[in-house]
Formats: sequence, C-alpha cells, structure tokens
Amino acid sequence: NMDDAPTEGFEKLNFLLVNPPSPPTTFGNLLLLYVKFGYYDLAADVLAANRHLVSKSLRTTEYEFLEGAILKNKSPEEAYRKFDQLAQKHVNELRKLTKAIHDARLEKNQEAIKKAVKEYDEALERYIPVLTQQASIYWDIANYPMVERIFKEAIEFCVEHDVWKLNVAHTFFMGNGQAEFEQARQKYFDALNMLGANNPENMWLVYNIALCYYEMNKYSNALKHTDEIIETGVKLHPELSVGSATDGIDVRSVGNTQLLHETALVEAFNLRAAVYYNEKNQEAAKEALTDMPPRAEEELDPVTLHNQALLNMDDAPTEGFEKLNFLLVNPPSPPT
Repeated sequence: NMDDAPTEGFEKLNFLLVNPPSPPTTFGNLLLLYVKFGYYDLAADVLAANRHLVSKSLRTTEYEFLEGAILKNKSPEEAYRKFDQLAQKHVNELRKLTKAIHDARLEKNQEAIKKAVKEYDEALERYIPVLTQQASIYWDIANYPMVERIFKEAIEFCVEHDVWKLNVAHTFFMGNGQAEFEQARQKYFDALNMLGANNPENMWLVYNIALCYYEMNKYSNALKHTDEIIETGVKLHPELSVGSATDGIDVRSVGNTQLLHETALVEAFNLRAAVYYNEKNQEAAKEALTDMPPRAEEELDPVTLHNQALLNMDDAPTEGFEKLNFLLVNPPSPPT
C-alpha cells in the first residue's frame, strides 16, 4: 500500500524494525523505499542506527546504491562517482549473462536458456535504479544533454525497458525543441503500447503525448488525446462530477485525492483550456476550466489558478490580479 498510504507504510516498517523479530527484508525495504520517496536523510539515520544489520540484510551492491543515494544532496560529485562504479559492476554482470544466454541458445539447452534469461531480467531490474539515480544528479541541475548521454550509454541493455523509455522521453521533452518533442512523443507512445494503450492506469502517458503535440502546435492531436483522458475519467469515475459546474449543478469538492491525480483529468482540462486560449476561443477555454472536477479555491493547483485568472480577466480583473499576485509570492508557479 506504499503508493496509496506511504506514511502508514513507513510507520509499519519502522515499528517492525524496532520491535523484533521482523521479516529479514524489513531493513532493506525501509531504506530502499526512503530513497524511492526522496527521504535521503531518514535513510541515512536508519542506516547509521542499524549498522549491525547491513551485512545480514543487504547485498553489497544494495549498500553501495544506498550510499550513493544518501550522498546525492551533500556531495553530488562523490555520489556520481559511486553510481558510476556501481553501474559498471551491473553492466559487467549483464554482459556476462548475455553471453550465458547466447551460449545456452547455441547448445539448444532450454533449461539453461530459461535460467539465464530469468537471471538477466533480475539483474536488469537491479541496474535500472542505479542508472536513474545517476542520471538524476544531472537532471537536478538541468543538464539535460548529460542526462541523455547517460541513458543512451545504457541502450544496449535497456532499449525495451519501460522505465528507460519513460526517462528518455522526459529528457527529450526537456530539450525544448520541435525535434526533441517529436522524439519524446515517440518514446511516450512506445511506452504506452508496451504498458497497454487501453489501460486506464496509463492516462499520464496519454497526457504526456498530448503535451508533446501541444508544444509542437499540433492542437487537434493534443485535443484528441485530452478527449481520451476525459472520456475515460467520465466513464470510470462518475463520482468526480466532470462537467457539473458548467451544467450549473451544485456539488461538493472532490478534493485533491490520489484518484484525481491518477486520472490526469485536471491536467487534461488545463491543456484543453490552453489550446482554446491559443486559438482565441475564450468561451471554450473557460468551459474547459469549469468542466474539470470541482474543488474549493484553496485546493486549486497553481496551473488551474493561473488559467482561471487569465481567462476571467475581462469579467473579474480584481480577482484575477489577486490570484496572479498570490502565485507570484507562493512559488512554485507557472513560469508565465
């Protein structure tokens, strides 16, 4: 339940750790999840307080990974060096397993093939987090060409991996050029096909594709993909009251729930509003904002608040200026 209730999850794992006996994987899982969620200082504290568990509970490569992750904020150069060394160990293991698969196929040994492929897949899953952590050091300082270089160096092993494809797509998108947006769109599309184009859990991929089209000024394609997100949300989650405000129906706020985030509905409606605004269709842009699931004003995200201010300036300039000033002094706010 970590994705839905991380606070409760961390409480349970910490409870188990300080109240033995606990499953032997508790220590390692707690540390790796702290790193996954970006709680590097907490990971450092738990590691320091439980040194006696390191040799019992962690592989050498897991410990080296945690060391690098914990160092990221304090010494990114040292963290990168550690990740680079660790990545080379994983690459060597993957090459060794690639050869094992090749040799087993030459010998037509089905059991050996099956065993080597399984070991290769497991080794790849251990390599991917190292690669993404290494690349994130440059991502954090907006050095996207270096991020791209790191991911491209791993293409030999990762070209079919969905996490690799997504990260390469994000990197291309940040390149901020027409060619890069098209490359990003292709990678998002590849990932969507791999994960399931009809899977409602993948609406954020559909949104990313729509955003690429928007950045390339292909507005009809962007709208087509936002339509898909909205239709999926309306069909699966009528409780989110899409369109109720436009129809004049008084409903309570749906809140900023995890479900609302997963549907990508707010983002889709904001993107529709931006498309219509650029096309000088003010009424359609306003309707896109009122169609989104209802939330109280204090629950609105910065993009929605910005778009409301901009689109209602003619009718309510005082409110519009208040919202824009609020965003300015309460970052992060939209760059415009």
